[in-house]
Amino acid sequence: MTDRPPIRVSAGWAVEDLEAKPGHTAIKSPSGVVTIDFKMRVYRSGLSTTGRPLNTKMYGGYGWRAELIKDAVEWLSTAVNRNGEQP
Repeated sequence: MTDRPPIRVSAGWAVEDLEAKPGHTAIKSPSGVVTIDFKMRVYRSGLSTTGRPLNTKMYGGYGWRAELIKDAVEWLSTAVNRNGEQP
């Protein structure tokens, strides 16, 4: 996906555009995954392209992609750090 800002993640984490699902990007940590759906402007726990989104706010206007990415990475960081639990 070329129209999104670069996604910067911690060492040991990975970013992968899902070829089978255009508009979806997975952010993977050693302990969990969050998937961003840029078409619906939501993020979900795990390697999931359907189901209930985790975010409660709406993303729009200038910079919405960067804000969505920031929130998804923040959610995954928090989930990974919470007592070593996997999200």
